[in-house]
Amino acid sequence: MSHSPAEPVRILIADDHELVRDGIRSRLENSPELQIVGEAVNGLQAVQMVDELAPDLVLMDINMPQLNGLDAVERIKDKNLPTRILLLSIHDDAEYLRRAMALETNGYLLKDVTQAEMVTAIKQAAGGDFYVHSKLAPALADIKAGSDQGASNDIPYGLTNREREVLAA
Repeated sequence: MSHSPAEPVRILIADDHELVRDGIRSRLENSPELQIVGEAVNGLQAVQMVDELAPDLVLMDINMPQLNGLDAVERIKDKNLPTRILLLSIHDDAEYLRRAMALETNGYLLKDVTQAEMVTAIKQAAGGDFYVHSKLAPALADIKAGSDQGASNDIPYGLTNREREVLAA
């Protein structure tokens, strides 16, 4: 189920740093197509709030106390809810991106993302697409090239050779 463009995207922000949550909220709250419905301070609270609030999308930090973001994603995915998940991290490591893809999230953003790219990522992820931060496009192309050669069968996103060329450029 993809998000209806007629309604604002209902977002749950999950990050253990108040300053980061405040920054994300201030970036997004003036956008009429986006609505912040809650904020979680750890992964466990994020899982609980997904049940309570049924957001369209969770903007999920990876490194959080009590339950890290990746483990929280697994718990949310186990519920088979229509909620989309967009990971947010300081880590530009390809292994985190590979894990995000294996968990079938809807994207991976770095915390140095611009406001415009963040809004674009949220809209695309809410629509069911996979969005990767522009700085990680070459890593995505490498991951996909490796999966085409049989290196990893757990990545559900297929790219054509031309798509990889465009991402790597």
